[in-house]
Amino acid sequence: TVGGGSTTTQNFALTSQANTLTGTVTDAGTGRAIAGATVTAGTSSATTNASGVYTISGLAPGDYTATASANGYASQSASITVTGGSTTTQNFALTSQATTLTGTVTDASTGRAIAGATVTAGTSSATTNASGVYTISGLAPGTYTATASATGYAGQSADVTMTAGATTTQNFVLTPNPGTISGTVTSAATAAPIAGATVSYSGGATTTDGSGTYTLTNVNEGTYSVTATASGYASQSRTVSVGPGATVTQNFALTPNPGTISGTVTSAATAAPIAGATVSYSGGSTTTNVNGQYTLSSVPSGTYTVTAAAAAYSSQSRSVTVSAGATATANFALWLAPLFSDGFESGNFGNWNSSTGLAIETSTVHAGTYGAEGSTINGTTYAIKQLGSTYGNLYARTYFDIKSQTTGFTLLADQTASGTGIIRLYVSPQGQLVLWNDVTQLTTTGPTMTLGAWHSVELHVVINGVLSTTEVWLDGNLVPAFSSTMATLGILPVGQVQLGSQGMLQIYDVAFDDVAVSTNRTGP
Repeated sequence: TVGGGSTTTQNFALTSQANTLTGTVTDAGTGRAIAGATVTAGTSSATTNASGVYTISGLAPGDYTATASANGYASQSASITVTGGSTTTQNFALTSQATTLTGTVTDASTGRAIAGATVTAGTSSATTNASGVYTISGLAPGTYTATASATGYAGQSADVTMTAGATTTQNFVLTPNPGTISGTVTSAATAAPIAGATVSYSGGATTTDGSGTYTLTNVNEGTYSVTATASGYASQSRTVSVGPGATVTQNFALTPNPGTISGTVTSAATAAPIAGATVSYSGGSTTTNVNGQYTLSSVPSGTYTVTAAAAAYSSQSRSVTVSAGATATANFALWLAPLFSDGFESGNFGNWNSSTGLAIETSTVHAGTYGAEGSTINGTTYAIKQLGSTYGNLYARTYFDIKSQTTGFTLLADQTASGTGIIRLYVSPQGQLVLWNDVTQLTTTGPTMTLGAWHSVELHVVINGVLSTTEVWLDGNLVPAFSSTMATLGILPVGQVQLGSQGMLQIYDVAFDDVAVSTNRTGP
């Protein structure tokens, strides 16, 4: 009641109609709390905490359908009635929809487990362990294409159907990609590449290229014996393991088979075989048979200096190259050892009885270090060799190089023991070789010689009065114009050999080397 001019106070105490919905969300199979699940009622919702508890406040009194949902679980609903000012409890036990895909990945060739393979299904994937086992969890139920892949293998796919709460097994057997074996084949002796060598295994063969390189392709996974062979070499085998899609390097160094050096040793003058000659090289020696034949066996590949020597003959050497497993031929034609020879390697004229005007020099030599030179504008450059005996049949040879000339001059002469001239080889002012008979003073002109080049000339005489013999070889070739069996050379045999010219007022420059005097052909 409100009276006139007064203030009336009236307080109110309202009864709350606020309501609360609470409860837990758990796994129906394990009873464990499900954190992060969502519970909705009307337009309100809440999320469960780590203990699976949820609370929705402020619901008006009434009937609701409350629904709980969580990833990997089937959602669940319940009808609830909320009364004013009360707390309503509604628990949910959700059924798991989680699936598991598992299995093994193995090698189709060996059956061995493949570690590190990748298996994918949907957006999920897993890697196999050392036993080749994989596991993919949490896929939603449904059908997927699962694919297994691994380095060096062809991939493989399979359709799998995933059922809620179940484990599906899918094994994969992968086919290995073919591999490659490559490398080089070289000589163990020289490290040089061997072209055309054959490299083979049970699945095929190939040959090396010019660099000694080979490649065997499309080699299936496995362990093989690989063999390299080449003509002239001992073959070699190696065990090679090829993994899936792998490239394996296998090099070979082949040992060359020994070779052979063979040939004949004959007389250069008569072509007759020389029996009992010794043929040698750094690795051994042998002797010739009655036919002058020899064989040096088991000679490693390489280049050698081979020497043939026989009693009463001058030795001869030559360079011989022996290929792996091959036979090299080296024939020798030996000249009889001279009565006298001088290459001036003593550096003086000590092997001669006298010399005038000649000088030892090193600038123009045929062989070795030293030679002799007559360079003059007045002539008289010569050396005399007094032989230990006199000879009615004698060969004399010298090498010479005419560097320049204005007049004629003597190269080589045969004289009696007292120094009387018998016959000589002379060079005309025109550069022609002349046979000059000092007994009759008759001359015969022969070929023209090249200046500035080494030549060899050999003079042969048989002293027999008016039926004497003369022969001359220039650079190893007989000069027909100088050959005679009716020359008049007197009856006194040869007792001296003269090198160079005693003539005066001559102008020339000539070098000499490798002088030889013999009773048999000496040869160039």
